[in-house]
Amino acid sequence: AYGLKGMDMIIARTTYTLPGYGTWKYMYLVATDSEFVDMVIGENAGGTTLVPNYPSYPGAFMDGIAFRSA
Repeated sequence: AYGLKGMDMIIARTTYTLPGYGTWKYMYLVATDSEFVDMVIGENAGGTTLVPNYPSYPGAFMDGIAFRSA
């Protein structure tokens, strides 16, 4: 298990930049106003910008959570 060192919410964002320090694990849903598109789970360094890159779903946004793990 990871010792959590921080948390941040990703709510209704079309882009989201992880806080600029540490390492972050995240999970978020990608959706439009009318449908679910995908679920993304990953880990990146702080400062990384996340984008729901689904060109066939204009207006796609992210809803989820990020946890600082290191």
